[in-house]
Amino acid sequence: MLTIFALGVLITGEVPTWVSIGFPTAVMWLFMIYDEVMFELKEQKRCLHHFPLAQTSRKKNENVYQSISQLGGKNQNVKKH
Repeated sequence: MLTIFALGVLITGEVPTWVSIGFPTAVMWLFMIYDEVMFELKEQKRCLHHFPLAQTSRKKNENVYQSISQLGGKNQNVKKH
């Protein structure tokens, strides 16, 4: 089907209007999606770098609370999530 479309364009020498409008629009959408994904990845890396405990698992957080309570810290009655 794409071959027939390409042959039609080659024979007539004209690109349909919907292609000349749709192709640049699709390219811009892909650039926008790529930019959003890259921003989210950089934001996750930045958040992970500044707040390492924010991205850890629940079990690791519980181990931290247990360690604090074993040392006699003030967080003995902290609710575990």
